[in-house]
Amino acid sequence: MSFKSILPFHSTNEVDVTKKSKSKVNVDIKNDTYTKIFDKSEFKDISPNLECKYYSLNDLNGIANNANLSIFHNNFNGLENKFDLFQQSLQNINYNFDIIAITETSEKDINGTFLLNVDLEGYSLFSTPSNTIKGGSALYVKESFISLDRQDLVSKNDHFESTWVEIKNKISKNIICRTIYRHPHDLHFQKFIDYMEETLSKISTEEKEIYICGDFNIDLLKMDSNKNYKYFYDLMCSYGFSPKIIQPTRVTTNSATLIDNIFTNNLENDIKSGNIITDFSDHYSQFVTVSRDKIDFKAMDVYTRDFSSFSAECFREDVSTLNFQNNYHDVNEKLEDFYTKLEACVNRHAPLKKASPKKIKLECKPWITRNIQKLIKYRNRLFRKKKKDPNNQNNLRLYKMFRNRVNREIKKSKRIF
Repeated sequence: MSFKSILPFHSTNEVDVTKKSKSKVNVDIKNDTYTKIFDKSEFKDISPNLECKYYSLNDLNGIANNANLSIFHNNFNGLENKFDLFQQSLQNINYNFDIIAITETSEKDINGTFLLNVDLEGYSLFSTPSNTIKGGSALYVKESFISLDRQDLVSKNDHFESTWVEIKNKISKNIICRTIYRHPHDLHFQKFIDYMEETLSKISTEEKEIYICGDFNIDLLKMDSNKNYKYFYDLMCSYGFSPKIIQPTRVTTNSATLIDNIFTNNLENDIKSGNIITDFSDHYSQFVTVSRDKIDFKAMDVYTRDFSSFSAECFREDVSTLNFQNNYHDVNEKLEDFYTKLEACVNRHAPLKKASPKKIKLECKPWITRNIQKLIKYRNRLFRKKKKDPNNQNNLRLYKMFRNRVNREIKKSKRIF
């Protein structure tokens, strides 16, 4: 991949970026499109459909409300002092992010009141304090989620802090979210890379949906000139992670750097992302929203073998009468002839049949065994009986008893599976 060019700015209605000189970048929030400064296709090769823009907080209502999962990140450079402003901003936009990742919280081990002062209603807080004056990381996760603190992955030293949380997902893969703050100490860069490689190697075997947020203090706009930054980017890509932020996240009068990001291994779902123009600190906020398409089982054409009339003895007898002799000399033609004759035999004894939407749905949940299907059938029968005679307490008692039993069996089977 080439690193000769620089990242693209996409036109928005919120931000105008105008190049004043070789070293200055000016950012104004107004209703004009801005001059295209950066021109890089590197990230487009990995995320061709990536839509990353600048937004205001009010713009998020229409975007985030339709998402199945939403994640927010910001470097606060001191969360406790800015918590009231942050809380008020969240109330103003009338939207609750599922996960809120914070870096540079400035939490210290000795500060016993910190967690009390940054308690966010409706969220569980997971945090890692800093050993130094600055630093620290935190994750707010909605209380409605079943979340687990992944202490086996957490790191805290003088050079970086990370916080990891795993969220149980009933309908799909579990979700792992991590926030990390790397102090701007390039002298100890290899230690950070070793930690990244160790944790990425571990979680990649777990086959989960993963989001890595943070202030990495690694300017992805400088990959051409900094081999350490390029190595970090290549490392993330090698484990299947792509960046969802491709525009500068910290803009001053003299520079524009892309040091904050949200990486994910989710390449299947529709993901919107961008920077949010906020004044919490000298970093913009970042967000991603994930929209999952609902599976339409009725529109799916899936064919399975019908073994209802299958006889192993008749099948063996039919196969024994097949003539596999031919005059072909090419090995590929011989194999094709063998396969065609054998497939025709299989089709006679176990023909292909279009699967019903119900069968497809069950195939997507292999932990639903035949025994559980029978229990579900009986539970549904009791439910219909209860609906016909709602005042019959005996019917209600039997239905509830079987409903609870079905739920227990499904959970047990899914856990074993």
